[in-house]
Amino acid sequence: INAQVAMRIKEAPAARRLRRGRRVKVVDGSSLSIHDTKQNQALYPQPSGQKPGCGFPVMRIVAVFSLASGAALSLARSALSVGERALFRRLWDTFEPGEVVLADAGFCGFAEYHLLMQRGIDCVMRNHQRRKKGLTELERIGKGDRIIEWHKTTSRPAWLSQEQWHALPKRLLVREVTFSIDVRGFRTHAVTLATTLLDHRAFPAQALAELYATRWKAELYLREI
Repeated sequence: INAQVAMRIKEAPAARRLRRGRRVKVVDGSSLSIHDTKQNQALYPQPSGQKPGCGFPVMRIVAVFSLASGAALSLARSALSVGERALFRRLWDTFEPGEVVLADAGFCGFAEYHLLMQRGIDCVMRNHQRRKKGLTELERIGKGDRIIEWHKTTSRPAWLSQEQWHALPKRLLVREVTFSIDVRGFRTHAVTLATTLLDHRAFPAQALAELYATRWKAELYLREI
């Protein structure tokens, strides 16, 4: 039933799209306490730092939302021992060619970007703060806007086989957009996005910054659900 409802919402004519008709889907993760039963403790054990009997089972979830409506389109769940990026990969069949995935830094990775591009899917995600090495600047588009190359690291992610890892390209073209977020009463934060939307005329930096600002709605979607 949920899949049928989600499909109808997704096809609604008023769906918000990026320029050139690109539909956007938002990814976000969270965790939640659930009923303290033996079955739940077995499937979703409480955090290891808590003494037995002094905590509740905790489920990790990652959801895909329609940016236009806020409807949850797909959900992956697991114990805390499974990371959010692993759950994210379980949801890739939710995305269709031509769509854009909007997410935070926890889902941003070399292999993920390349494999999603092979499916015809683009990404707009916050760049990981530790990704300061292993890249080369190719073109400076404007202030806080540039085209770079990501270099594939020598360490293979555990979720990829050796054959799959070797099949990935050595370099990946990515656009980096840096902007500031000013919230009254708080200090200014600099945000850097990494995106496979390389055309700065079709997708101006300001439009990408405004798009990323809507990602915070996903946390409200989760809370409301």
